[in-house]
Amino acid sequence: MEKNSNDTQNEIILSRILKLMGFDGIDMDDFDNRLKYQKLVYLAQNTGINIGYGYSWYVRGPYSPLLTRTLFNIKENPALFDKWDTIKFKHEDVILKRLRRLQDVLGSHFNDPKYLEVIASLHYLRTTLPTSENSYSQIKKRLLMLKPDLKNIPHINHMMDNACKDLINLN
Repeated sequence: MEKNSNDTQNEIILSRILKLMGFDGIDMDDFDNRLKYQKLVYLAQNTGINIGYGYSWYVRGPYSPLLTRTLFNIKENPALFDKWDTIKFKHEDVILKRLRRLQDVLGSHFNDPKYLEVIASLHYLRTTLPTSENSYSQIKKRLLMLKPDLKNIPHINHMMDNACKDLINLN
């Protein structure tokens, strides 16, 4: 990646990633959008794109406080989003290919915050639990234990099954 002398490099890098995902800006006023950004960046990083955000478990699954701060920094200064074209990633063709693959696998779920919450949570549990406890059937049970509110979603088992299939297709 070419260096940018601006102190807001994290915001510009994130803006470029979001732009490559197809976003023309960000809307932090809507909770579902904030959830969607969290989960899409999490999933993008787990396709091998190192954006630099660490995640831990929170109420809605994997969560990065640094990502939230970066997104709010962009919201407070929307001109930062427009600077995405001031940088170019060294291996942008590889990054773009991985993002397109993510979009293809997610399909219509790409903009579904609840589905993104489920798939990102399943992935997080699968990668953080001991190998003896991380089969897809075990992590689905664990997810429902950790997030009992998901049981209120119609067809949650079908959603989790689809999310597991999508995770297999992402690998």
